[in-house]
Amino acid sequence: MKKLLSILVCVMIAMSSFGFIGCNREEGSLKGGKADVTYTISVEDAVNGSLTADKNKVVVGESATFTVTPNAGYVLAGLYLNGAKISVNGNSYTIKNVLRNYSAEAVFAVEKVELSYVGEGTEGLSGKLINYGETLGELETPTLMGSCFIGWKN
Repeated sequence: MKKLLSILVCVMIAMSSFGFIGCNREEGSLKGGKADVTYTISVEDAVNGSLTADKNKVVVGESATFTVTPNAGYVLAGLYLNGAKISVNGNSYTIKNVLRNYSAEAVFAVEKVELSYVGEGTEGLSGKLINYGETLGELETPTLMGSCFIGWKN
């Protein structure tokens, strides 16, 4: 039984190796072959900041780095690769093993927003300065003689 299992495993390894070699022969090698496959790296124009890529063509298996720089008073709200939001630490993101075309987009948001109260019964309520991504927390309740406060409206 063990001998049969080991023969089966060897056959499977051999078949997967042939499949990999055949794939490279038609598509090009990972690096240095006759017909290296190249992929396109593109960036969308950004508003309130900039997004750059270190190269616009990449040979399969190489890396590509995107750098985001918000304008003064703005922060990065999201970096999207091929439409999917990705997590970024700092101001750059690197794809270590490019295996397809990539299109990147950066969205920037105002760094600080001032909350102020407007309307009857809001006199004397103090405003707040809120950082992007910060939880708003509890809002003060306005009071107006003879009225009942129901809730906040955006």
